Amino acid sequence: QLGDAIMFYTSHKQNNYVVPFATFVGVNHHKQPVLLGCALVSDESKESFIWLFETWLRAMSGCHPNSIIAEHDDSILQAIAQAFPLSHHRLSI
Repeated sequence: QLGDAIMFYTSHKQNNYVVPFATFVGVNHHKQPVLLGCALVSDESKESFIWLFETWLRAMSGCHPNSIIAEHDDSILQAIAQAFPLSHHRLSI
């Protein structure tokens, strides 16, 4: 399935505003990356990431990923632990 392992990544576009752009990327059966979701996040708080993860889970019909790869950020790590309690978390480099 597309959501067996996902990578969650946030990047910032610098202009007048610093707005985190978050992506959920999986891999299909041809080993090609597939964008499973994306969002502009108002801030990088734990609460914002929890909302984002719970919203993404609803869009994915409640299917939790087996593994999630994400950057090392305290608010993201805490939100993953709360929103994806059954998923294995790995840190990206």
